[in-house]
This record gives sequence, structure tokens and C-alpha cells, in this order.
Amino acid sequence: MNKNDISDYNCFRIILAVLHILVLSNGIGLIVLGICLHKEVSNLGYNEDKIISGLIITLVILGCILIPTGIIGILGVHDNGHFKLTVCSFLLILLIISQFTCGISAVALRRKIYNTYYRKISKYVSGYYRIPRYQRSVDFMQMKLQCCGIKSPYNYPWYIPDSCYTNYKLNKKGCSEAMGLFFQKYLLIILAVNNSFACFQLFPCILGFVLAKRFQSAKDTENLTMNMSFSKP
Repeated sequence: MNKNDISDYNCFRIILAVLHILVLSNGIGLIVLGICLHKEVSNLGYNEDKIISGLIITLVILGCILIPTGIIGILGVHDNGHFKLTVCSFLLILLIISQFTCGISAVALRRKIYNTYYRKISKYVSGYYRIPRYQRSVDFMQMKLQCCGIKSPYNYPWYIPDSCYTNYKLNKKGCSEAMGLFFQKYLLIILAVNNSFACFQLFPCILGFVLAKRFQSAKDTENLTMNMSFSKP
């Protein structure tokens, strides 16, 4: 297959190039999501938890791998590179598996995450009057989540902190419930974004394998034609 024949695949090449640009964008999106989650968790003073930190780090690592994978795919389309497209498609398979694993882990560990933070909230609220660091974290959490105490404002034996009030109205929702809803929301975001990106990446993966095979067939045909022309007397 000569260059004129390869030009017939320009439409597929353009589609695949666009898909790999979107793969690159997916990588940037996962990194941004990981950074935003880290910031939210750090602001609440719970960035030391190994489970949630592990999920965030995994998201960022997957994003960092997706960016060069997208670049390799774009270069493979540009160069008609069989090897680059094949490598890119295999990387996408591994990334898709990793992303689904990350999503499943987030669902499986949600109860453990909630129990961990319930114990931590109890510890911080109990030490509110004695430890300034706990006081700062609890005040920020109560203002942000509009909650008060562990299960209610009456968990404070001395006085109810000012951070328990929103527009001079006492927040009656406990912070354990509010924190549970907070993490449930972010776990759903992780699942939705992560699994959507993983499903989308199936398209450039499959199309990459198809186009790589076509490029290799075209190259083999061209080499065979050249060999036959040289073998003629």
C-alpha cells in the first residue's frame, strides 16, 4: 500500500488524534481533581489519613501517566507509527484497568473512610478546648460544612463555639453526618470522573490497534512491492 492508499485513512487519523488530545486532557483533569481533593481534605485537617491520601495520589499518578500516553498517541498518528500506536494502546489498557480498580477501591473503602473520620472528629471535638490545632480544624470544618459537634451542638460541655453559628443561627446537624455527606459527594465525583474517563479511553485504545495494524500492513505491502521491483532482471 503506497502513500496514496495511506491517505485514505486520514479521516481515522484525525479522529484518533482528537481522541488522544482528549486523553491528554483527561490526564490533566485527573491531576486537577486530585489537587482539589487534597486541598479540601487538607483544609479540614484530615490530610494524614492513608486511605484518602492513597486515593488522591493514585488519581494524580494516573493523570501523570495519561499525559505522556496521549502525546505518544498523537505522535504515532502524525508519524504513521505502528509501534507508537501499539504501545499507546497497551498503556491505555493498563490505565483503564487501573482506573476501574481505583473506582472499585473507593466504593469498597467508603465505610472504612467514614469510620476513620468519625473517630478523628470525636477526637478533635473532645480536645477542642485544650489543643489550639484541634480548635482551628474544628472551627474550619464547622464553618465550611455548617455543622456543630460530633452528633449535635450538645457535645460541647462548656460553651458552643461561634463557628457553630451561620447567620446567627445555630447549626444543629452533627459534623459526623456532615462529613459523611461531604466524603460521599467527593467519592461520587471520583467514581463519575474516573469511570467516565476510563470508558472513553476504550475508543482511542481500540481505534489505535486498528490503525496500527493498517499502518503495518501498508508498510509490509510497500516493502514487498519494493523487493519485487528490485528482484526483476
